Amino acid sequence: MPIDYNLVKFMEDIEMRKMFFLGVFLLMFLINSTAIAHPPSEVAAEFDLESNILSVEVVHSVGGDPVHFMVKRLLFSKSQNN
Repeated sequence: MPIDYNLVKFMEDIEMRKMFFLGVFLLMFLINSTAIAHPPSEVAAEFDLESNILSVEVVHSVGGDPVHFMVKRLLFSKSQNN
């Protein structure tokens, strides 16, 4: 039985398309997996009437390296015009 080279080329084209779409899918998955986020697990606010200071504590756990963390301290003040 002779080899049908058109069929062989067609099958190779299908395999190349499969590999291309698999590569695109994996690339999109890897890019999107880095953007997965979740909200803080706890937010607590406290206002001191004497000093007019609002303190807010936000707890947000992250996975991976246990020493990976970022701490931001923001200080907002508003003076009262008496």
